[in-house]
Amino acid sequence: MDELRIDEMLINDCLRLLTYDENFQHRGLRHLVEMIAMAGYRFRSEYRIILENNGKDADFDDDYAEYLDLKAQGEAVAWDSNAQVMIDNRKSE
Repeated sequence: MDELRIDEMLINDCLRLLTYDENFQHRGLRHLVEMIAMAGYRFRSEYRIILENNGKDADFDDDYAEYLDLKAQGEAVAWDSNAQVMIDNRKSE
């Protein structure tokens, strides 16, 4: 399984800034950092990060799974959330 290594003091400092510093308060970002921190605190559990987009989940939608595979490869693709289709910006060969 892939892993994400983050310095605990850094993530705790980020949480403090996002929670208590009036110049950095951002609820959405704070919750995202909290989820990552909690995954680190619960080090005995295995985690997968599941990305969803307008009800699409790669485990249940082959098109969205293909899109995420291409994103992971650094390909120039985007996901149209309204039409729920991949936009392929790769150059045709």
